[in-house]
Amino acid sequence: MSLDPGLLHDLACGWLDRPIGRIPLLPEEMATLRRRIETDEDAGMAWADTCAMADKFLDEEPGPLQPTPIADYYHNEQATINNNLASRFWCGWTACAWKAAIAGDAPALERSVHCLDLVVRTHRDKRGIQIVPESDSDPKRFYYLSSRSFYPEQMIVLVELMRSEGFSDNGLLRELIERLLFLTESAASACEQLHQERAPYWNGDNCHGACLLSIGAILPNHPDAPEWETLGWRNMAEYFGEQSVLPDGTFHEAFPWAEGYGLEFLYPVLAILRGSQEIDIPNLKLSPTRLLRNAIQWQIDVASPLGEIPSINDTNSHESFMGGYHSLPILGQWAGMPEVWSALRTERYRLPVYAYAHRPDAPVVKHSESLLLSDVGWSIMRSGKGPEAFYAMFDHGIHQSGHCMPQCLTFDMVRHGHHWIVNSGCAPHYCTYDEQNSWHRTTKAGNCIEIDGEEIPDRTDGELLEWNQNHKCITITARHQGYAAVVHTRQLIHQNEGPIVVIDHLMPNDGKSHSAKSYWHINGELIRRTQNCFAFVASGDRYLSVLHQSLSPEVEVAEGPCGGLGRLNLAPGKLPSRQPISPGDPGWRMVPYLVIESIVPPSGKFEISAFIPEQEDRGNWTLKITDGSLTLSRCGHSVLEAAFSR
Repeated sequence: MSLDPGLLHDLACGWLDRPIGRIPLLPEEMATLRRRIETDEDAGMAWADTCAMADKFLDEEPGPLQPTPIADYYHNEQATINNNLASRFWCGWTACAWKAAIAGDAPALERSVHCLDLVVRTHRDKRGIQIVPESDSDPKRFYYLSSRSFYPEQMIVLVELMRSEGFSDNGLLRELIERLLFLTESAASACEQLHQERAPYWNGDNCHGACLLSIGAILPNHPDAPEWETLGWRNMAEYFGEQSVLPDGTFHEAFPWAEGYGLEFLYPVLAILRGSQEIDIPNLKLSPTRLLRNAIQWQIDVASPLGEIPSINDTNSHESFMGGYHSLPILGQWAGMPEVWSALRTERYRLPVYAYAHRPDAPVVKHSESLLLSDVGWSIMRSGKGPEAFYAMFDHGIHQSGHCMPQCLTFDMVRHGHHWIVNSGCAPHYCTYDEQNSWHRTTKAGNCIEIDGEEIPDRTDGELLEWNQNHKCITITARHQGYAAVVHTRQLIHQNEGPIVVIDHLMPNDGKSHSAKSYWHINGELIRRTQNCFAFVASGDRYLSVLHQSLSPEVEVAEGPCGGLGRLNLAPGKLPSRQPISPGDPGWRMVPYLVIESIVPPSGKFEISAFIPEQEDRGNWTLKITDGSLTLSRCGHSVLEAAFSR
């Protein structure tokens, strides 16, 4: 594209003439951050992490930045390494920019300027940083791919941090503006394409609007800035609009956590806008039917006691907001919802240093209750309060969107601050690993049942049959009919702050016998095998007893990769690795799973399991099953009784 040099010069001068020190933090927020770094232990550790990453980055040569053509991207380990190099570069540059802005560090500023020059030249010469799109790609895909690790809204934030410490290179800024204007062409075309398609948006489809809004705000004198603003807000309104949000309030797309992904694009836009103009964030309408507050409230309502967010289908089924998404607590604070910091358990994580400019002075705690999201088909079971509370998420819902998994009726369980029963999900998502398909996107990667060695068919929906809660327990029953020959009905019974019992009924409809394999993924170390009962330990002081009528010491205990798990095992203060992550590395855990085999006769069969989380290894649990009833006892004393029938 050919641009008027005079226009580029004027736009650069206009940018450099803007007030300094208002993006991404307002002056009073920067003062708060500097004070907290000196007085607050968590903020001090976050600052130490930032400095450690910046210093490491200063000791090495940045890059190289080598984007991979999209045609060569998949099943290509070098593509993953190229992605990792770009991520390492971006994290190092960000750390240097913050170190320069907070501490006035001259070498960090110099490296930040070098990074800006390198990333602009690479994008101009190679047409991308991570991925090179096909030249004839549709606008939506072209922008999305060409902007990976060249995020306009985030680059504007970094330039503003650099300006606060003296950056004023008009020539380099003109080169950046040329690249930003190049991206506005495909972003604007993408917004029009999405508008014309009138289909539910994909997980990153508001990145196009984020581009236009942020560039329009920082270059308000460009003749197209009003159009960018109009297209950008329309894109946001359609992304967060009723076409993407189910009546129960769930954003339903490739995965419901995609709304959190979309909010990540919105966060730097709002940081730029509020530093440039008046904007009423507490009452901000994302669309005519959804306030920013509504989106934040959904995250609070479904978050586990570990601060994890359910995300059945694509990524790990429970992904902490720290799995790359740091902005929810800040957005919540801006929206007047300080309770989001406690709901997401931010005290457990090493947050980015800038987050401590926004954290409330004192925790605001609001307890969540059990919840049925009837349209997406999720049940959230809760009992107890605080970080030790019981939590289970039962997926008995719809699986008709993109990235669907061959799983249905799976569930997770958290108790005593530990994620005990996990789904493997499909982590890490944005990479080239064959394990995505060979393991994570399988029935056995969830807590599901295989019939005759077959996967649950893709796009199999569940059907809720019962949802009952009283002061003692909650009972939920659902089924799926994905298998042609066997109907699977699963009932979960949870006694408040106690055990959970799972009753699986497998009923053939063809008058024949079938084989079944039940899978249970237990995030702990197996310490004892006895007839009908296995015991697991985690962190030395948390225990789980697993009972099943067919559980024998000979039952297979395998091991599979499980991503996510709150990302607490990622090392803070370190730059991303250059080498590909593999199952078993930090961030991609290996988790034991039980494989319980059985034969289902033509008359059907019940498979009954019980899970008892405790804080001491008391053992002596028994599960007695008679005709149509079960009794879970410890040392001969009944703890839970239930009846079941065909």
